[in-house]
Amino acid sequence: MSHGFNRLRGYPGLTALLLGLGLCGTPSSADTITDSYFVGIGDSYTAPYAPRSSRNNHRSWLEQLDSHNPSGGFTNLAVSGTTTATAQQVGDGHDQLQAGLNAITGQGAGVVFIGLGVNDFTGLLESGTPKSSSEAIATADAAFANLTQLVDALLDPVTGNPQAQIVIANSVDRGSWAGRSDAAYDLNRAATTLATQHYNQRIADELAGDRGMAVVDTYRLLEDLLAGDPADSYTGAGPNGELFIAGQAININPLDSMGTDQPSDHLWADGAHPGTVFQGLLGNVVLTALDQTYGIEPGTQGLLTLDSIFASANALHPDDSVTLTATDTDYVFDYGAYVVPEPGSVALLLLSAGLMVCRRRPA
Repeated sequence: MSHGFNRLRGYPGLTALLLGLGLCGTPSSADTITDSYFVGIGDSYTAPYAPRSSRNNHRSWLEQLDSHNPSGGFTNLAVSGTTTATAQQVGDGHDQLQAGLNAITGQGAGVVFIGLGVNDFTGLLESGTPKSSSEAIATADAAFANLTQLVDALLDPVTGNPQAQIVIANSVDRGSWAGRSDAAYDLNRAATTLATQHYNQRIADELAGDRGMAVVDTYRLLEDLLAGDPADSYTGAGPNGELFIAGQAININPLDSMGTDQPSDHLWADGAHPGTVFQGLLGNVVLTALDQTYGIEPGTQGLLTLDSIFASANALHPDDSVTLTATDTDYVFDYGAYVVPEPGSVALLLLSAGLMVCRRRPA
């Protein structure tokens, strides 16, 4: 797979031109992630991994960022099993909207991460009855309507905080995980994939494109890693489709990782959740999206280094026979490839089309 490395930051002259002409929005009121109160709303991909019996020895991306930025203000509201609807419903244990509103209105302008969607499509995948394409699309549209309602509530000028910066993660696709879910799900894998892709496309078009919000391509990140070929300086997948991160082999074989609390060198923590290595990479994509979209920089701590991600994984698995080590010192992971849309590509496209405009700030 070929991945471009064209980024707005890779074209300083272009950046200066756009800023000098007053075409780009001004940065957020927070200069770095440590200056901003960070609230996480989501499902089990964001919620604390510990204590969870199936993934107790792994850590989610927000847990890793919180440890990495001790001077930052991080509030993790995410709850396993949350959907775009239940995140806003009071009384069922998944409600996160009111707590999010309390956090951003009480602390002033901050950052709100929203990572929801995959649980909206679980019923589709597990229904046991064949679902049509129109039913899949309707499910995706309902999820997107809930998502935009959540975003609008957070940014409401009266009850929310219109100065908050929103970063959204699109949905991973359980339909593509052949071998990672019950064989009974095969009936609606294609419908689940269709729903997921439609939902993600609407996020890209209407939230990233039309409203200029930061969007993280969690879907493509996981798919690329499962194919052994992420956007990095390593050319192609390894032998037999293996994944190598900085020279370290990561086991992506679904048949090897179906149990609980998988070893540190496995991509999966359990049967449905990626482990510490994936989560650390995802955390860096979130930071990159905030930087490229709003100018909120990672701060003095910077991005999580691969050494620190590996160290976290190793520390949680002291009895593993494998110790993760970054042996390729020249290795580069292209986190910007998983920001939707890629800012550099968008700017170059606009200039080549003669459209001297910039993405709007969230409204």
